[in-house]
Amino acid sequence: MIPGLLREAVARDGETIVYVARERLLEAMRYLKETPGQDYDYLVDVTAVEFRDRERPSKSCTSCAR
Repeated sequence: MIPGLLREAVARDGETIVYVARERLLEAMRYLKETPGQDYDYLVDVTAVEFRDRERPSKSCTSCAR
């Protein structure tokens, strides 16, 4: 594995979950697809969380209002 590529990797419910910094996501995907011995060719999920600051709450975020 490329040093510093993964922020965290955990096994949960029989699945491996990896956390990658967004600026290194493409590098991680290429590594998993193109590195001999990895050979991943199927991606199940890519998810993200957006944290809004209190100064600019989203319009749907009623609990964020002061």
